Amino acid sequence: MALLAACSADDPSDDPVVTATGSPTTSASRTPEPTSTPTSSPTTPGPPDPGDATRVSVRAFATPSGNIRCSVEDDGDGGLVDCVITSTAFPLPSPSEPCDVDWSANEVTLQPGRVPSMGVCRGDPPPAYLHPERTTLAYDTLTVVDDFRCLSRRSSLTCWHSGSGHGFELAREAFTPF
Repeated sequence: MALLAACSADDPSDDPVVTATGSPTTSASRTPEPTSTPTSSPTTPGPPDPGDATRVSVRAFATPSGNIRCSVEDDGDGGLVDCVITSTAFPLPSPSEPCDVDWSANEVTLQPGRVPSMGVCRGDPPPAYLHPERTTLAYDTLTVVDDFRCLSRRSSLTCWHSGSGHGFELAREAFTPF
């Protein structure tokens, strides 16, 4: 009794063909290429794969926990995402330069082409505070507004600019810009 097995792939000519007969001998049509041992390197954070997340388009939202509030603003200069986190398990930053108005240590602003940082020197309330019509962005939901994306997951909120790829991941445990 003979058995012929083949694996499907994009290019059938590259598929190994394994032939098995009554004996335990197996032969392949090509010799496997040597493999190299991967080196360990830290992964660079970046925009997540939203997978099968529900897609919506909301400009003002809060995470289901209510700990993070955000708004997507049209500032006439490419727009921005502004988020405020109420409670963190990490220390909030101090201003790196003198701030003559109010230092908002728990605020993150994302603008096109810029890597966001936590902490904003501002003289008015953050936009994320100004929207009474705020929607709860359910977990596993992606909001898409212009070139901005924010993905709500149980573990964190990740927002990014689709053109530049810059953004941030924000959770009670950490703030990670990319």
